[in-house]
This record gives sequence, C-alpha cells and structure tokens, in this order.
Amino acid sequence: MSELEEKETPQGGGGSESSPKKRKSRVLPDEVRCTARPLNGRRCEAARMRHSNYCVFHDPEMAVRRLRLKEEIPFEHPDDVQRLLAEAIEGVKKKRLSPRAGNTLGYLATLLAQNQPRVKEEKDRVTDAQFYANLGAVVHDWQVERAAYNRRQREAREAQEAEPERD
Repeated sequence: MSELEEKETPQGGGGSESSPKKRKSRVLPDEVRCTARPLNGRRCEAARMRHSNYCVFHDPEMAVRRLRLKEEIPFEHPDDVQRLLAEAIEGVKKKRLSPRAGNTLGYLATLLAQNQPRVKEEKDRVTDAQFYANLGAVVHDWQVERAAYNRRQREAREAQEAEPERD
C-alpha cells in the first residue's frame, strides 16, 4: 500500500451532468494524521506537525502563539521599540523566530522609530486643530446665546416703551 491513498470525489460547482469532473483527494495514513477530533466526532484529516500529535490548527501551543500574535503591541515610547527588537533577537537566538522574520521586524522597527517624531507632531497638530475647532464652536454658541439675549432685552425695552403710549 502506498503512503498516500487516493480516492476520487466529485468536484462541486456547475459542471454538466453528462461529464462530471472528478478531483483526486489524498487520505493520509493514521500515523501522520492529527489526533484531534472536532465537534463532528471524526478524526481531523490534516497532517500533524513534526514533534506534535496535532495539526497546526489543533495544537495547543500554536493556539497560545496565535493569541499572543493577536495582542496589540503599543508603541507609545521608543523603549517599546527597543523591547520589540530585544524580543525579536531572543526569538531568533532560541529558534522560535526565523532569521528572515527577525530581519523584517528589525527593519520595520527602524521605520517605526524614524516615523515616531512625525506621528507625534501630527497628533499635536490634530489636537491643536481639535482644540481650536472646539473653541470656535464654544465661541459660536456664546455668540448665538448673546444675540438671543440682546434680542430679548430689546424686545422687553420696546414693550416697556410701548406701554405708556397706550394709556
């Protein structure tokens, strides 16, 4: 028996009934398949990872790695970039990170460090613009309220002046 058995399965899609297209899929032997059993109860058909009994989707260590990758890394301070670079160096040294990925992280961290002063200036500019926009809105509201107050005062004076004439 060969290492991979092949079985034919019909390919989904809009093929004609007279000539159905067939696709060959591979069935892995049990010794190289993932041992996880998803909710459907059948054994996972994916190949397991080297040094693990699970595929990349079911391995608990990979789940932890995926969660760590989802964490947002704040870069508010240059020390954060230093921390990222230190973690990348450690990852490459301990072979948890490929040298290529470490090199990419180093390059991106350099770009980030170069761009941080410009980002801070832009944040300050936007903050100033928002401040002046808010100040402008407050002044406008005050002017509208003041105009309404002046109109009410004028109407009250005119009403008082009109009263003695009626008598």
